[in-house]
Amino acid sequence: MAPDGSGPSIGRFAFGLDATGITEGREAPPLPPPLLAGGGLLVLAVLAGAASARGIALPRIDRSAGRVSLAAFSVVGGVLGAAIMAFGPRV
Repeated sequence: MAPDGSGPSIGRFAFGLDATGITEGREAPPLPPPLLAGGGLLVLAVLAGAASARGIALPRIDRSAGRVSLAAFSVVGGVLGAAIMAFGPRV
């Protein structure tokens, strides 16, 4: 019981099924999580490329290795993020 004396509410959830799965009654997120991950990779790739171009390196490792790592991530992360955004799931 809640402090004001009311009891818990009961909600009903109705959904439909077919051979492909749930057909109705399911709420989808506003943006699919894979597309959020792809967008995040693109943003991080741009930031890593900018940091590498400015001469910023990863901490606690050799400076040249840190710049190469940032540059490599900017290329790989950018390609992967763009692929997820282009060919990823659509809702």
